[in-house]
Amino acid sequence: MFLKSKKRGFTVIELLVVIAILGLLASVVLVHLKGAKVSARDAERKGEVDSIRKALAFYYTEHSKYPVSGEWISLEKDAEDGGLVSQALSEWLPDMPEDPLYPNTKESTGEPFSYQYSTGETGGYGYKIRTEMESVAYSYHEVSSVGGGSIVYGDGEEFTCGTDTVTDEDGNVYNIVLLGTQCWFAENLKYDGDPSGNGCKDVTWVNNSDEGWCGDYTGGPFTDEGLLYQWSTAMNGAVTEGAQGLCPTGWHIPTTDEWIDLERYACEHKIDANTFDECAITFPKDDIIGWKGQDTTTANGEGSYLAGNEGLWINHDIDNHGAGDNDFGASGFLALPAGCRYASGSYNSRSARTYLWSSTQSDTNAWVGELSHDYTYVGRYKYSKAYAFAIRCLKD
Repeated sequence: MFLKSKKRGFTVIELLVVIAILGLLASVVLVHLKGAKVSARDAERKGEVDSIRKALAFYYTEHSKYPVSGEWISLEKDAEDGGLVSQALSEWLPDMPEDPLYPNTKESTGEPFSYQYSTGETGGYGYKIRTEMESVAYSYHEVSSVGGGSIVYGDGEEFTCGTDTVTDEDGNVYNIVLLGTQCWFAENLKYDGDPSGNGCKDVTWVNNSDEGWCGDYTGGPFTDEGLLYQWSTAMNGAVTEGAQGLCPTGWHIPTTDEWIDLERYACEHKIDANTFDECAITFPKDDIIGWKGQDTTTANGEGSYLAGNEGLWINHDIDNHGAGDNDFGASGFLALPAGCRYASGSYNSRSARTYLWSSTQSDTNAWVGELSHDYTYVGRYKYSKAYAFAIRCLKD
């Protein structure tokens, strides 16, 4: 004889506990899904900003500037109103992106979760795109061009490359110039870390007899070419490529690749200009030293395009083989023949050559951009860090 087991049902309390647990689990799942959706929307926003950035790059290639907004605008609202920026980019971006959470709801530039764009009031030297992120309250994703990074959202003060000046901590004031997407000093650095002008900033890092020297060229005919710096002083003791060095805050010692970008720009924009593809071939980003570009009989080479102050160079030119047809000063970069100081302490090449440090090392040497009075093209060489050359700062 078998006994039947007696099944016990759930009590009311047990049912309530189960329901509570299921509710808690559901809440956890919902929170997780909500977080995943927020992250996905933020990722989409970043992707849309990148799409706008790419369209701006294509526009710049054709027009040598960016679409000028004159103020911060909402690109979605601009598109709805048939604005100039959205029209300018329509060839590469037919449909201006809309925010994934709040499409078509932007009534002012102050609304969150929209793609804000500005070039400032005075021209398309650079841009900044800004959009709010959901994942962290009051956090933002910003993308800017070289030269556009100093645009401030809201009522902040703007920096315009080509019209503003830069002042270092010693009080020296420098003109600047926009070349392509790069914002350069149009003068050699004069900063020595001592407002009285009686010494150089103390640098203790030593490499290859480089003791951190800087100073004036001794016994020359002119004094507006800035100072000469051993590499460790130029870098202010840093060894990282692209370091600020002695440049003012927001500026840095250019890398050798950034020098090559400048060479390519000169190749494209000098009087007898070439195409971008031709210039990329002429000025490859490799580690081969030598003179590159054009050594022409009309002096329309990259070297003369980047040079400045014709009267300071030997024979008053970068060799044009007697043609008398220079394009000195055409770029606004205005490189001067400041010469150099050797590790021994002797000086050479003033009025004949300019040597400009990069922040890119090569063992005990570092890469240098070079111009010479007897060539119309541009040199790229590696020299001992113990030599002292001039500095041109580049905007971050």
